[in-house]
Amino acid sequence: MVVAIIGVLIAILLPAVQAAREAARRMQCTNNLKQFALALHLYHDVHQSFPAGRAGPACATASPSTNPEASRNNTWGPALSILPFNENVPRYAVYTQIASDPIHMPPAFFTSGLYASLPSGFWAERISSYECPSDPEIRKPAYPSGQEGNDAYRNARISYTTCRADNYRNYPVSVGKNHRGMFGSVVWYGFSDCLDGTSNTLILSEHATSPEPKSNLIRGGSFTIGSSIQSNAELCAAKRIDHTTIQQDATTLRQQGIFIFDGRPEVSGFSTVLPPNSPTCFVSESYTGGIVTPNSYHSGGVNAGYCDGAIQFISDTIDCDNISSAMPLTLEEKTPFGVWGALGTRQGGETSKP
Repeated sequence: MVVAIIGVLIAILLPAVQAAREAARRMQCTNNLKQFALALHLYHDVHQSFPAGRAGPACATASPSTNPEASRNNTWGPALSILPFNENVPRYAVYTQIASDPIHMPPAFFTSGLYASLPSGFWAERISSYECPSDPEIRKPAYPSGQEGNDAYRNARISYTTCRADNYRNYPVSVGKNHRGMFGSVVWYGFSDCLDGTSNTLILSEHATSPEPKSNLIRGGSFTIGSSIQSNAELCAAKRIDHTTIQQDATTLRQQGIFIFDGRPEVSGFSTVLPPNSPTCFVSESYTGGIVTPNSYHSGGVNAGYCDGAIQFISDTIDCDNISSAMPLTLEEKTPFGVWGALGTRQGGETSKP
């Protein structure tokens, strides 16, 4: 009888304990996002802009066989640039050898000596403030396709991603200042470029990583649809089963969060087209544009950060208005994607708040 009573009490208390633990994890995730935003602000104080969403030439003489990062041109993201501002100065020095002009990442930013001198496990070194503890996969190593188990290709993961607004496409790195969000390829935006107001413009969100070291699987699903996705986001939304289902199609490798310092939009960017925890959809297997949706293991939405440093929980029921519209191109064009789309743009003239 006593055992039965204890069993009932455990059954009653266990959900409450689990909820309390998740609340603590969510608070830590929020704090980490706040620290990331603060580091971006400190970077801005020094360089008068935020880091580029994607920049930095790779060293052509380095061998990808010894380091997977060596063959990636213009793929370094803000997570690398802000290392000096989140108590990772020694690591930044190892990566960059203290470039004379780190904001613009000149050709001398990386050298063959840097790559050659790094130990095989260096890329797997985790940064706790880059990880949301609610993600059960965040501590697993990630590998490029075909390199599972190869220590030279191990990568730490990252839970936080930068905003690429409501029109993620495969921008050439030389395209210049025409990105609708605060982060773009080889371009550096600052507060002066945020004409919609810093309290109305997103710069960060969290995202969940795949449940395997290298996998298509992701919460919300990952799909290849074709070029029609850029003119009708409803085609992607229709793939949704529910807010939490982990699914895939056979051709798209979901890469979000699996390379800690990678700045490519499909790895460390998010778009404000479909609401959080919706599917992610690409035009093709080579990631020539699409919709990269933020997602999380929190119930009902994601944590996100604004340009002014504020952190807010964004519901996955946020207004997205007309998702059958084409993704806009010009800077001044108002978003068709409701409040969510407005939060992603920096000068579309929308000032909506959820």
